[in-house]
Amino acid sequence: MKNNNPARDRSCCNTAMRKASRRLTQIYDNALSEANLRSTQYAILSEISNRLNEWPSVTELAEIMVMERSTLGRNLKPLMRQDFIHLAEHPLDRRQHCVTLTDKGLQKLKDTKPLWFAAQERFSSVFGKDEEKVLRKVLLSIAYSESY
Repeated sequence: MKNNNPARDRSCCNTAMRKASRRLTQIYDNALSEANLRSTQYAILSEISNRLNEWPSVTELAEIMVMERSTLGRNLKPLMRQDFIHLAEHPLDRRQHCVTLTDKGLQKLKDTKPLWFAAQERFSSVFGKDEEKVLRKVLLSIAYSESY
């Protein structure tokens, strides 16, 4: 029996969030599919791009992405195989490795940005622009809170 009525769904917050997350992932993955990129890969490339001059370590990038380091490591491997990212020795601490974008990775990010924005616009137009802004603010406050 299919339950399509949100008012009747008795899911806890975690289950409701995961259901919504899977739906959003489908929207973004579908939009990025023609570029052979998944939304998690795009998000990683984008976060690295936002920090080009910061040289984030794998651990720092995992914290930024709110992911376990081992999970991030598994997600980095295909990006490394495709030569989108590179692990380099940190210029200030040789014990750490930094995650950097290659020229190919920067180009992939540039090429897929319109696809990403199309998915974002699709969601925003259906969900509502004002509601989307509020939702993003609430979700990020949960993601970065140390109180839970």
